[in-house]
Amino acid sequence: MPIELMKNYYRTTTADAYIHMTIALHCAPFLKGIKDSALLVLKPEDAQAMGMMLSRMNAKCKLMYRNCKKIILLLYREAKLRELLQDRQIRHFLKKYGYGKCGQLDEILNCLKSRFQSAYGKRQEFPHEIGAFLGYPLEDVEGFIENNGQNSLLTGYWKVYSDKERAQKLFRRYDEAREVAIHEVLEGKKFYEIAV
Repeated sequence: MPIELMKNYYRTTTADAYIHMTIALHCAPFLKGIKDSALLVLKPEDAQAMGMMLSRMNAKCKLMYRNCKKIILLLYREAKLRELLQDRQIRHFLKKYGYGKCGQLDEILNCLKSRFQSAYGKRQEFPHEIGAFLGYPLEDVEGFIENNGQNSLLTGYWKVYSDKERAQKLFRRYDEAREVAIHEVLEGKKFYEIAV
């Protein structure tokens, strides 16, 4: 997508259209059904409108953090995220970060929210285990944590530590989804209309 086209779009757009394009840019793989969840950062004034629009698609939203400058939301498809988090390896991994007593999806998400709140309150490190919630390969999430974000094989939608070829293929799929989503929004569609 040419950068000038995007700059012009943002210069001439309404607040409502701005929300749709922002979500298309940052959450296209989620909207197009490639991912089961996505993290979205919005200005507080945009979050309420986005929440009402989100109810028009088959997805849920969990507030992770809020201050006067930004809101961080986890968008997810409930059944798919529940299935992902039931994976034995992911459960074992999350147990190391205090999720062992959390059984139901709501409890697990509340635990994640608590870790976000603590991180932004400077009481603990950022919850990098969020990568498991976002569907990143577990070995890459663990690699990121163990290497403090250094020494990756590849950097794209996340930092890759294990299977570079698999990640490159997935990054291409994410890029294609983003291109499609952006074009659909430029044609006048709303983010919930382009979601599968």
